[in-house]
Amino acid sequence: MSDSEAQPKVRQGMEDEGPLSFINSLPVPLHKRVWALRALKAKEMHFEVDFYRQLHELERNLVLCCADLRERRRQIVMGDSEPTEDISTELEAKLWLDGPGGSAVASNSNMPAGIPNFWLTIFSNVPQLSDMIQEHDKPILRYLKDVCVIYSSPGEPMSYQLDFCFSPNEYFSNSTLTKTYHLKNEFDSSNLLSFDGPEIISCTGCSIAWYKGRNVTVRLLQKTQKHRSRGIIRTVTKKFPMTRFSTFSILQKCLWWRNPRMLKML
Repeated sequence: MSDSEAQPKVRQGMEDEGPLSFINSLPVPLHKRVWALRALKAKEMHFEVDFYRQLHELERNLVLCCADLRERRRQIVMGDSEPTEDISTELEAKLWLDGPGGSAVASNSNMPAGIPNFWLTIFSNVPQLSDMIQEHDKPILRYLKDVCVIYSSPGEPMSYQLDFCFSPNEYFSNSTLTKTYHLKNEFDSSNLLSFDGPEIISCTGCSIAWYKGRNVTVRLLQKTQKHRSRGIIRTVTKKFPMTRFSTFSILQKCLWWRNPRMLKML
């Protein structure tokens, strides 16, 4: 059978049978060629896995290199310090003075420290996040003062941790909410084309220590109950999950920030 005659049979066979069983049913010359290609692809996948390992290390090094800059950002956002000439270039200053806010640059003793509601404003304007933020999330996000990502070190199982740092608030006692995502950077030898980089296989996180009556992920409803025989009436408070996911219920269920590269938008 010539190669040109075999092509229609290959297409039809792939539709009628599973890939592996079909390959095993091919004539010996075709069988050898297809398995040779599959072996080459498997070797290529090892390079791809190593690529993502190196990418993980590069992103870790990038975070470490930017640590001082991120800390400087936090200080400015929280009002712990004011911008200095080393980060306010002459061009940046000119753009600001010539912009809509130029007339407001004059000293104002009533101006709040830092940049109020910085992270709430960011989240509300990032398309991937804005739809997740509910009205009852916003008062809490006003207390968010920083977001950090920590990558696993070389030689450790691949993972990353997200830290959400909060100022003291009336909702929970945690100063930092954390979530660690554990990754699998391996390909499936039975389905080589299914690999698309590391995938999340599990995650662990902290418990949110909500103050009494301040948990925004549940609804408290009071119902009156009457005892059938004694006739005594009592009030019972029951907790019901919110009908729509909020930012904090999503964080608790490990569904938020599944990709640390989203932090680059911030």
